[in-house]
Amino acid sequence: TVTKLGHNFAADFTVDVAVTCMNAGSESRHCTRCDATTDARVIAQLAHALGDWTQTSAPTCVADGLERRDCADCTHFEVRTVTKLGHNFAADFTVDVAATCTNVGMQSRHCTRCDAITEATEIAKLAHTYNSAITLAASAHTVGIKTYTCTACGHAYTEEIAKIPPAITEQTAESWTEWTGKGTMIFRSNASYTDFVEVRINGEVLPADAYTLKEGSIVVELTPSYLKSLENGDYKLEIVSKNGVAEASFSVDKQWIANPWVWGSAIALVVLAAAAALVWYLFFFRKKRTAPMNPIEEISTVISPENAFSYTQGDSKSDD
Repeated sequence: TVTKLGHNFAADFTVDVAVTCMNAGSESRHCTRCDATTDARVIAQLAHALGDWTQTSAPTCVADGLERRDCADCTHFEVRTVTKLGHNFAADFTVDVAATCTNVGMQSRHCTRCDAITEATEIAKLAHTYNSAITLAASAHTVGIKTYTCTACGHAYTEEIAKIPPAITEQTAESWTEWTGKGTMIFRSNASYTDFVEVRINGEVLPADAYTLKEGSIVVELTPSYLKSLENGDYKLEIVSKNGVAEASFSVDKQWIANPWVWGSAIALVVLAAAAALVWYLFFFRKKRTAPMNPIEEISTVISPENAFSYTQGDSKSDD
């Protein structure tokens, strides 16, 4: 028998299972003559060979982001959260809805990174831009109408135009005497009848019995009795309406009453008529009388102081 040799273990360790970043390895000292091993031990797992962090999900104003790094030797990887950014609102306002003359607008400060807004506020309506046009001209009789229309939206409104001051449109005569037919004077104002206020002569208000009032705009007829009461001269008539005064001028001329020639002619006619009547009476009516009266006596009887009438020259107010 040859005595067994026994193992001859090497002084250095031999790696039996290679170590990685995923698994631990092992090593032992091997026999130089056979497969026997001794002093087997674990080799610690290697660290991962991680690369740089790479962003896989970017952070936003309201959500966190993600970053990842991978091991160069295995499939191992790591992730981490990137904190959300929060909003970054602009200092200036942005118009979101433009204001018009019919609707209010809106404005807000916008985030520079997302669609978020803050401090939303109203923008007041714009003023209408109106063009004006006279759609009904004013007159002394009716009010006018001016229409305003917005050039942007078409909105329209109207306002009244005051009646224009009235005027006298008709006057029957410029001078009055008792020789003129009915003895009245008529004036027409083009103001509305419903706007009549009063009638004035030389600034004084006429009483209601001094004139008659009729429609047809405003028709004023001075009464004969009032005209007779006026002295000779020039007068200003005013027809007062709510929208103004219509003026006219006229004169009163009653000089013919004091004219001696007129009265002389009238007396002459009366004398001639009386003489004709006397002649007819003496020569025709009393033709059959047997003892006719002395003609001189008869004339004295007819033309006597008791039957005479007097006339004072210059008495222009006499109605006798």
